[in-house]
Amino acid sequence: MGSFTYDASTNRGWVRLKLADTQPETHVFDDEEIDAFLSRGGSVDAAIYLGAQAALAQAARATAARSESSNRGSRTIDDSHRVEAWKGLLVEYSHAAPGRKARVTFDGGRPWDRC
Repeated sequence: MGSFTYDASTNRGWVRLKLADTQPETHVFDDEEIDAFLSRGGSVDAAIYLGAQAALAQAARATAARSESSNRGSRTIDDSHRVEAWKGLLVEYSHAAPGRKARVTFDGGRPWDRC
């Protein structure tokens, strides 16, 4: 397991804050991963976008794995609220997506428009 630090006055800390990844006991990303998002993205906003993209992929994999186990009789865990939150961040920060020219939307609109 990699390292975890949180200082909101740094770029890494700001990315953690925007990704709601500020608790050492439950953090999603190691410092090295956040640093990779910053390096790859070239800006804090792009790093937030890349982090949300990675978190959405992790949530999708976890949901799929749980779905398989629920077919074998385990209880079902609903992660849809987490998935919607990650999608919302992708929409919000799509302007900073590396290599993207268009804004990202899901189901033809922004998730908060459906609330």
